[in-house]
Amino acid sequence: MGGCVLDLGCGNGMSSISVAAAFPKIKVHAVDCDETSMEKARVNIREAEREGTVAGEQVVPHCCLAHEANVEAVDLVLVWVALHDMHNPSHVLDTARDILRPGGAVLVLEFNSPDNFAEVASDTSEAAAPVRGQAQFCLSVSTLHCLPVAKALNPSQV
Repeated sequence: MGGCVLDLGCGNGMSSISVAAAFPKIKVHAVDCDETSMEKARVNIREAEREGTVAGEQVVPHCCLAHEANVEAVDLVLVWVALHDMHNPSHVLDTARDILRPGGAVLVLEFNSPDNFAEVASDTSEAAAPVRGQAQFCLSVSTLHCLPVAKALNPSQV
């Protein structure tokens, strides 16, 4: 039995390709509003089709916002390390929920970082050492790049 997945904020399409390769009977809609990312996704999808990693037209690219993708109801919406880049995450999640079939699910994967930079900087314990650098990097990039870019893009994610 197949199914239908919407990979929201798919970037270069590798997450969409991976899901399709792991589940050959499903169709994956790769959705991202960034044209540069979608150009890379289209190339990666064509290459995966040529290599036989995914079936032809199993992964369908859409350069738009989720509600503009002209996709009928889906069984699963994936948002992998992308929600933090979106201007209005609550609205994005509402949209994701609206396009689900009954019994469908939304799966969000984001970095696991403390809520604030002070918490990262003040935890000097040996147990915190392995993740301190990653947490500092993620919090810095999120604050200094992801959020301002998401607010400035037109159209921004709504």
